[in-house]
Amino acid sequence: MSLKDQAMEYLSRREHSAFELKQKLCAKGFQRDAITEVLVWLQEHHCQSDARFSEMLIRHKAHQGYGPRVIRAFLKSHQIQADIIAAAFEALQSELDFEALRQALMAKLQRQKKYQTSPAKAQQTVYQRGF
Repeated sequence: MSLKDQAMEYLSRREHSAFELKQKLCAKGFQRDAITEVLVWLQEHHCQSDARFSEMLIRHKAHQGYGPRVIRAFLKSHQIQADIIAAAFEALQSELDFEALRQALMAKLQRQKKYQTSPAKAQQTVYQRGF
């Protein structure tokens, strides 16, 4: 399978950051220079987009119950630039209400027995989730 075909195969399954795609293609044994050229081609033809990847990851992690702090850390681990992260959060501002998600998580935790005796423990869990 050619480098471009392998990259398209990965992208056909789900969105990938450029960094993640590069890592996967390097692991397959392709040369870095060739990977960089293919990544440029994919971005020029709108097959790969860090902005699209960021929006997808924000939606996914928010629906898993993570807050903006943790989601930003996930995006930074994928080497997404800060301006792309900010633009993605801004684009999804009307779609996602993190305060409502935080309150829902807190209410869910308070219904669980182990958190009823210790409200501080529930608050700590919410904080660890990135709220």
